[in-house]
Amino acid sequence: RGIQSLLIEGGATVLGHFISTGLWDEMRIFRGKLSFNGGVRAPRQQGRLFSAANFSGSTLAVYLK
Repeated sequence: RGIQSLLIEGGATVLGHFISTGLWDEMRIFRGKLSFNGGVRAPRQQGRLFSAANFSGSTLAVYLK
């Protein structure tokens, strides 16, 4: 079908499902300056850190399975 990538945006349940079933190849995690206390905890990242970049006080980390 020519599909080369699929972007998954969702809450903790959707993301956790893809992570726990191994249905991912690359994970990009953006972290900002602010931390939020409370709420729904994000799933834990897995894989090997491939790269990280800092910009404007934020971080983009790329993990590979």
